[in-house]
Amino acid sequence: MQFTVAIPSEKEQIDAELSLLRALHFGALETLDLVYIIEILSKADALIGVSAFMDNLSQSPYQKLQKRWAEEAVAYAQEGIKSLNCSVNRHIFNGQIANRILTYAQEQKSSLIVLGSDEKSVVEGILVGSVTRKTVIHSPTSVLIARGKHNPHKKLKAVVATDHSDYANRCLKLLLQYRPQGLSDLVVTTVYPADALQNLASSTPHFKLNVEEAVIKQLHEKNREAMDLLGPLNCQKISSRVEAGSVSETLARVMDEEEADLLILGAQGHGFTERLMIGSVSLQLTLTQKKSVLLLRDLA
Repeated sequence: MQFTVAIPSEKEQIDAELSLLRALHFGALETLDLVYIIEILSKADALIGVSAFMDNLSQSPYQKLQKRWAEEAVAYAQEGIKSLNCSVNRHIFNGQIANRILTYAQEQKSSLIVLGSDEKSVVEGILVGSVTRKTVIHSPTSVLIARGKHNPHKKLKAVVATDHSDYANRCLKLLLQYRPQGLSDLVVTTVYPADALQNLASSTPHFKLNVEEAVIKQLHEKNREAMDLLGPLNCQKISSRVEAGSVSETLARVMDEEEADLLILGAQGHGFTERLMIGSVSLQLTLTQKKSVLLLRDLA
């Protein structure tokens, strides 16, 4: 597989990206493309006079300085991935960061885009036109969002969110294709709407069956099927959680309670992981989760 790593200018984010890649240790990784984008200001920026002196000055002192910074960042990144057993390509392009990364990943048929991202609030993450937000929404492939530096020598604990839709199950199979060798514990988690079940139970009082208990039991059975599917990852422990409540808040709570390092979820589904759009659960979780996120996108 070929992965595209968007190299940022901040060393802290480069460290976050590379340490997460090293910790996950994807067995399917063959080629790593380190891509740095020297950002070109939009027409709107030029109209309001922001750094207008840089317009079309490809040989300006500032452009040369940016090129030097880019070369230093890419060299720093390459030094940090020496332990990965893969070939490495280095590229520096001009353009708008998200657009250029997406175009490159599509041209190369990359299997994964890797980004470093700061923690954001819901308002910052959803409303602000960030590089991460645009990449997540329009990416032609899966996206790995790295937050904070990971210990590359310590295996990770991950919460795997699923609604057991056909799409979610295909995403689990896609996870197997990446062959991550750095996962120690997986917590397969499903969230159900307790209020809806309680309303259903109250509207059918003639049924003696406890609707919520029956649903929880069935979801645990579905989780066990997912756990069996993920068996080839050879994790030390795979467990099941079935939780009631708001999906975003509940998964954030589960991540905290489990002290997990990574949230894994699908980009689309027929339940709580709907197709990405502004305000969707997947988008909100990806942009505002405090920990790293692997957003799986199956294009089959």
